[in-house]
Amino acid sequence: MKWNSTDSNKPEPLKLLIVSTDKGLGFATYNPIYKTFDVIRIEGNAQYSNYTVSHWMYLPEMPNN
Repeated sequence: MKWNSTDSNKPEPLKLLIVSTDKGLGFATYNPIYKTFDVIRIEGNAQYSNYTVSHWMYLPEMPNN
């Protein structure tokens, strides 16, 4: 897995991502219409608004059983 900068790469729309924000790590999806990351949850269950997402990565594949 590799972190991608929001300055250089944009993810596929509506896929669940891990994001690095100014408030910590969390989960988000990318909205290509508004060119924003819709943050779903930040670690520690803290609630903030106006997240600044700096990096993102796709979730890893599920392990084989």
